[in-house]
Amino acid sequence: MKSTDETENDSKMAAVSKERKKVEQSAVEIAREFIEKHTKEVLETYLKNAKGHFEKRYTESGIEYEVWVVDAASTRHFVDKLIPAMKQEVEVNLHGSVEVFTNVDPDGISQK
Repeated sequence: MKSTDETENDSKMAAVSKERKKVEQSAVEIAREFIEKHTKEVLETYLKNAKGHFEKRYTESGIEYEVWVVDAASTRHFVDKLIPAMKQEVEVNLHGSVEVFTNVDPDGISQK
C-alpha cells in the first residue's frame, strides 16, 4: 500500500505531465502557424518556377513582350522528388469500375 507522501507525489507528477503535454501541444501549434505563414510565399514561387510562367520583357526600343519562362532545375526537382511520391494505384473491382487512389508520401516511401 502506498503512503500518503507517495500518493501526493504521484498526483503532482500527473499534474506536471498534463501541463507539459499542454505546453508541447501549444508549441507544436505555434511552430505550424509560423511555418505556414513563412513558407507559403516560397512554395508558391517554387511551383511557379517548376511549372513555368509568363514574364514581361522589353526590347531595346521599349516594346513590351511576354516569354514563357521555366526554371529547369525546379522542374527536374519537382519531377524527380514530388511526382513519384504521388503514386496512383488503380484498382479494378469485380464489377468493372475503376477506382483511383492517390497516396501522397512526402518521404517517397510507398504506403502498402
